[in-house]
Amino acid sequence: MYRRAFLASLAPPVLLAGCGTPLGPLQYANTMDGTLIVLRHAERDGEDLNAEGIARAEALVEALDGVEIDGIYSPEAQRNIDTATPLAESKGLEIQIIPAIYVARTLFSRQPGGTLVWVGNKDNLEALWEEIGAGGMPPINYGDMFIVPMSGMQASGVERSHYGV
Repeated sequence: MYRRAFLASLAPPVLLAGCGTPLGPLQYANTMDGTLIVLRHAERDGEDLNAEGIARAEALVEALDGVEIDGIYSPEAQRNIDTATPLAESKGLEIQIIPAIYVARTLFSRQPGGTLVWVGNKDNLEALWEEIGAGGMPPINYGDMFIVPMSGMQASGVERSHYGV
């Protein structure tokens, strides 16, 4: 009886995986190839960027000049959105606001194979780093910008750089 219950519990995920939805667990291994550009929001006072943070957000545009970007993502915190805004405006893209859970899976299920920017904060950057198995510390200092080529569910390297003042 327990065996039947166990086997029956496996049926819904298997059936859903065959439906072709981008959220099915079998889709992730094929959709995460791409490049992830990861950075922490700029300096702030409370929720708003301070003068140094505004200058750093503007410097991000120059730091990524010439880089084709397919999408810019952020959680709903204003400091993250304000950091990404100059870049989004320069690239003609909208900032897509998503929950800061399973970030890489969400990003690459929306835009497989793309070059995507995530502007996060300490907590969600650590969770993202664990999700992609990048190793070492995530970009937790202001101005850190890490470029991560993705292969399947794993980071295949990390190029660490710094931008702004």
